[in-house]
Amino acid sequence: QAPAEAEQAAERLDQRLREVDDADVKAAGEALRDRVRQLADAARSANAADVTRAVAEVEAAARRLASTCGVDVNQVGGG
Repeated sequence: QAPAEAEQAAERLDQRLREVDDADVKAAGEALRDRVRQLADAARSANAADVTRAVAEVEAAARRLASTCGVDVNQVGGG
């Protein structure tokens, strides 16, 4: 179920990115989308180390996107 949810999240993000004009925001969003897809792949493999690494990369990409959008990074991921 987790891989499918991650893939759905990536698809929703991809749809939103089609509406974005700002190149920096689009690039940060695309990086996040790609990391979410990698997370889905890692979850499918059921390799705990790959999943842990992918989660960290998703969090980092989300923080970069938030920063690019001028959102307080502390509001992202509860951190």
